[in-house]
Amino acid sequence: MGDTVPLDQYTITTTSGVTTFTAPAEKPSEGGETITEIDRVIVRYDRDATAGVAIHNSADKFPQTIRLILKVLIVDPCDASTLRAAIIDIPSFQPSPEVSITFSSEGTIDFSGDLQVNYCSSDKELYSIYVLADDEEDED
Repeated sequence: MGDTVPLDQYTITTTSGVTTFTAPAEKPSEGGETITEIDRVIVRYDRDATAGVAIHNSADKFPQTIRLILKVLIVDPCDASTLRAAIIDIPSFQPSPEVSITFSSEGTIDFSGDLQVNYCSSDKELYSIYVLADDEEDED
């Protein structure tokens, strides 16, 4: 991303509610070269919110066994242009504390875990998949 200039090296002025940051005329880079043009400025704003939801994941607090219910789209094997909705129900799932996050326009959050046997259950069900016949989409 390039070199950074600490905020205290900028000249900061405010006129009529407009704040202007003026970069120093010259700034040495790590390689000893002098940079005279700055092409990008990133300003971080912190704000207080009065409503919303926060989700936190801690590396030192291992998750408990949970019930995991997922709504997914599956491809009809007889007609690849038809997507069908399905529900995957895992009654006893142990999430892994390791999470991968991809930052992009189509980013994902990958997580993994283990299916656990519910020893208190009479049928010892690991998972169920329900295909919803009345909920389909044509890709046309």
